[in-house]
Amino acid sequence: MATAALMGLGGAWHCALMCGPLVSCGTGAAGRHQALWWLLGRTVGYAAVGAALASAVSWGSHFVLRGGAGPLSPWLTVWALGHSAALSLGLFLLWKGRQPLWLATLGRRAVNTHQAVAWVGRRPSGWPMAAGGLAWAALPCGLLQSAWLVAALAPSAWGGASSMAAFSLASAPGVLMGPALLAACRGRAANTEADWRSRLTRLTRLSGLMLCSASAWALGHGLWTHVRDFC
Repeated sequence: MATAALMGLGGAWHCALMCGPLVSCGTGAAGRHQALWWLLGRTVGYAAVGAALASAVSWGSHFVLRGGAGPLSPWLTVWALGHSAALSLGLFLLWKGRQPLWLATLGRRAVNTHQAVAWVGRRPSGWPMAAGGLAWAALPCGLLQSAWLVAALAPSAWGGASSMAAFSLASAPGVLMGPALLAACRGRAANTEADWRSRLTRLTRLSGLMLCSASAWALGHGLWTHVRDFC
């Protein structure tokens, strides 16, 4: 639980920039009241996933790790292919300074989802926001997946649920910073389109560099021990 909570605190800025805009869109004018409903649903959803993972790993680890597949395990193959794809995406971002066309198209489609969440946020009842929080566990997020791994190591379903609940509550202040950051940006003097495009290009290249570094480390760290033993 302490590990998961520290991960949530350490990822506060990540949560603010990734989930903050969507939360700001969904809460609408109701603000704090709707955000609390969303936080309740998010915590319950995370805890449910943590409990399921801890339970599944307790019986599935024997099959995956001791089933005789060894390094040819299909799980390891999928893992390696996933990181190879992430490394390729990072190299593209670093080289071009923009997203590939297919990824940009997905982002434009997500605008409709944002508008739907905004409509839900304007409804008087908090239950729709709680339902949206429950679905938050389905978002593709590297920090969230790292917390899932911690929850999967718990010895029981209760331990997995507690770990994810701690992660949700510890990262919540970071997510709720998003609306405040957006308000601060609106209050500043407007920048020209050229300034925004230049900043976006630099940030995209920085994201590509970080993605390349993380994926390359994930793919290569298992080889370093073999190189060291050979030397």
